[in-house]
This record gives sequence, C-alpha cells and structure tokens, in this order.
Amino acid sequence: MGRLSTKQKGDKLEEEVYSLLQGLLASDDYLANSKFCQIFKQKAYYSKDRDSNIIVDVSIEVTYPDANHYSVLHVYECKNYKGKVSIDNIEEFASKLSQIAGYNVKGTMITTSAYSQQGLTYARSKGIALARISSDSSLVYDIHRKNSFGNSNSQMDFIVDALCRNQALNIPFCVYDVVCCDSWIGYLQQSSIVDEMSDSKVEQLDIPYISTAKIQGMAESLLKKCVPDVFRFIKETSLALLCECLQNDHLVTFVFDEDLGYWKDREILGKITFFPTTIYVTNQLPPNSHRWRFTLAHEIGHYVLHEDFLSNIMTYNLDTKDTINAGVTDTTIKRMEIQANAFASNLLMPEYSFKALVLQRFHYDKIKGNRIILDDQVCNLNAFYRITNEISKQYNVSKQSAKYRLMEYDFIENRGRTKLIKDFF
Repeated sequence: MGRLSTKQKGDKLEEEVYSLLQGLLASDDYLANSKFCQIFKQKAYYSKDRDSNIIVDVSIEVTYPDANHYSVLHVYECKNYKGKVSIDNIEEFASKLSQIAGYNVKGTMITTSAYSQQGLTYARSKGIALARISSDSSLVYDIHRKNSFGNSNSQMDFIVDALCRNQALNIPFCVYDVVCCDSWIGYLQQSSIVDEMSDSKVEQLDIPYISTAKIQGMAESLLKKCVPDVFRFIKETSLALLCECLQNDHLVTFVFDEDLGYWKDREILGKITFFPTTIYVTNQLPPNSHRWRFTLAHEIGHYVLHEDFLSNIMTYNLDTKDTINAGVTDTTIKRMEIQANAFASNLLMPEYSFKALVLQRFHYDKIKGNRIILDDQVCNLNAFYRITNEISKQYNVSKQSAKYRLMEYDFIENRGRTKLIKDFF
C-alpha cells in the first residue's frame, strides 16, 4: 500500500478521534450526560463574521430537553502532520471558534505529531486544550492509564516533553488545558485543590471551629485594609496589592518563581512556611490564572486563620492538587481545609459585590425569586451558564468556584441530575 496523502492522513485521524469520543459517549465516560449528546463529523456551523458556514472536524453538541439549539458545543480539530503543529494553526483554530455563533464553545486540538512551544503558550491564553495521541492507533484506546508524571520532572517539563518534542510519545495520550493528564478520562475529571499534612502531625493539631460569619469578617477586614476598592466596584481582587500589604505590615514573604516539586506523587501547588512566614505558589501554574489565584488566596487563608496553630507544631504546610477534600479523612484537617477554602472564596468574591452582581444578572434575565432552579429546562440551564460565566469573568475565578459561591448563598437549587451540571466545568 502506498503512502497516504495529506487528506487521507487527516481523514484517518478524524476517524480515530471520532471513534474514541464515540466510545466515551457509549460508556457514559464523557463529561456531559451521554443522552443529551450528539457527535458529528464535518458539520457546518454558522459564522457571523463570514455570514457563511465553518466546517469543523469533529463536534459534540450537548442539547438539553425541549431545547431547539445546543447549550454547549465541544469542537475537536485534528492535525495529522509530519512536522510540528505551528502557532499559526492554533491561531486559525482560535479564530474559527470565535466565529461560531452560540454560547459555551470549547475547543480541543488533537495531533499525532507535536506542537511548538509558542503554540502551547498561545493555546493556554485562549483556553484551547492541546492533545497528542500516539501515532500507533492501537494505543489510542488505552485511556485508563494511571497518571505517570512521577517526581523527576516538573509538570511543565513533562508537558513540553509530551506535546512539543519530536520524539515518539511514550504514553498513549496526553492532553493539556488547565491541567495535564495522560488519559482522556483523567482530563475530564480535572482535579481541584486540597491540602496535605504529615500524618505524624495530625494528632497534635487542634483547629477550633470558626463560624462562617467570622471567616467572612476576617477576610473582609483584610480586604478593607489592603484593597478597599472591591467594596465600591464589581471587580477582581488585586492579589498583588494584597501581597504588598501583607509584606509591608506583617513581614510575610511571597515566592512565586520556584518549582515546588511533588509530595506523595502529587504536584505541590503552594505551601506556607514559618520562622519567617513565607507563602509559596509553584511557578508551574500560570500567574494570575484561576488556580494560581485560588491557591494563593487559600494560603493567605491559612496564614490569617491558622498561623498560631500551625506554627506551634510544624515549620511548613503543603498544598497539593487532588480532588477537593479527597483523602482527607481526619476531621481536624478537613475542618482546616474547609476554613481556608471559605476564606479564599470571601477574598476573591466579596459578599457585597458578589450579591450585587448576581442580583443584577437575575434582574436582567428576569429570574423570579432570586434563585435559579436547575432542572431539565434549557432556559434555567442557560441562565446558570450565563451567571457563572459572568462571575468567572468579573472576579477572575473558575466557574466551579462561582458555582460553589452561588450555592453558598442559596442562589441555585438543583432539582435535576447532577451530571447535567458537570459538563460546564
């Protein structure tokens, strides 16, 4: 058999990706409820800029009951190149995504070759996921491998090795968006932040109960002192000003340019050390990204709420990336993490402006009773997506954090299947 033409190679990869996604939908392992998903090859979508259609390689439309238009669209661009996928290719894909009419369009580019490092940086800035699969199609379906990043390299080194170097991929699948995973399942089950502590210290630690109102008051006191503008305008909290204030008034040092390595095979995102007090956030997180901001706010929460307790029995406390509160079985540790998360939420989304933003959005969308009912009605789901999008944009936080904050103030009531919500996050 002769060599495949460029078009034939592209068609072959599209078919493999289509089959992979079909398998995930069939086993209900996709991030949206499969019963609401339709998968397409070479489907045309209207471009408002061109006033004509754009054809995409593979797409999955998530359409809820009684809706006449998809609520979420996932677009997959396939590049079966001999050389690297350039930044121009990714820019072209980003342009396509921006032209497709409709809400909540998420793009993923998939290749068997490699990406340029410029392309990796650009994709991250545009929220585009980059994936690379083994050129051996028999490996494409081996998607349940355990995370194998190990401790020898930093996560970003692994990403560059897996996505940007020309040598053969030594794992079946690698995808990078806000996290890097070596399986599609792992990517769809992106992790959050939780703290870890040496087991030998747990018995000595006694973290008292602190009421939600008191945690809020402590966060607001810090904001009023360091960034008072957040009480006059709906805007993101300036963590730069906050750090400057803590450094000048409390002699807290901040370090953001170190790779913090791993602890128990989990990447360390942040830590706080004592004598002197220093707060770290790993340089493997993009500065001022959602996770970077939450990690820093979480560490500041430990400083404000727990310094007196932690500094008496240890010299440091580590934060790793894992499912929220997963593996934290001790009541004391779990209490400490819940408190730090609550403090971070109050720091990043202050109550006064948060409620003002939400009620303003409810008024605009004509939401009755100041609460979104999450059921199978597409109008309610789209209202939920709009408000989480706006919160994320205004406060520079993740949509997951926005959802938890809405739940905290009883602004949403989930009457439907919880799986209906997870596709957006």
